[in-house]
Amino acid sequence: MLGMVLLVMLGVIISYWIPSWAVLSQKGILLIHRKWRWLMIGLFLFFSTLSWLRWKTSIEFYLFVPCLLILLLIAMTDYWFGLIPNIFTYPAAIALCIARWWIHPQLSVYYFIAMIVGGLSVFLIAIITKGMGIGDAKLVGLGGLMVGIPDILLAFWLATISGTIYIVYRWMIGRKIQRKDPIPFGPHLALGIALAYTSSDLIYRIMRIDGSILSIMS
Repeated sequence: MLGMVLLVMLGVIISYWIPSWAVLSQKGILLIHRKWRWLMIGLFLFFSTLSWLRWKTSIEFYLFVPCLLILLLIAMTDYWFGLIPNIFTYPAAIALCIARWWIHPQLSVYYFIAMIVGGLSVFLIAIITKGMGIGDAKLVGLGGLMVGIPDILLAFWLATISGTIYIVYRWMIGRKIQRKDPIPFGPHLALGIALAYTSSDLIYRIMRIDGSILSIMS
């Protein structure tokens, strides 16, 4: 229990500095309003709580906390700069591959399949439609290592809903997005992955479907 509290406290401190690291990763100069720091802390505490409610103090909770910090950093960087740097995705993917093999050696293949299938699928979508970036494909691959099959499909579905809501919101406040305007999809993917990790069972129950049906629908 003490370890969990210390981990969360460390996560709060790191969350405070995430906006600064996002700017530094692009060698940019940006005056960071305090609201962004509080937003990162709030999101960290919110999803950490959801994770604890689902996993309690199991290894999955301890694995989720650093994953959540990476997701927040990626979301912030993509939102501000329209980029998902490899320096975030590659080391995280390598670390997760090792962690999944160590934690669930017999089940790790399902996470690896989710990484490959999810990442390659979005990569093909990005190449064919030009509507997504290669960084999005790498993020989906990373998400596959986090949530596995079929939850990576749920994560992508939730991200699509989030992105649609964002576009509608922009339209309602008079800031319409033109067809060729770039829309950072990383924050929506990060949200979908975090929700799939912490709340997939609840979402399936609410929708009265199971993972196999969702995979067919997606």
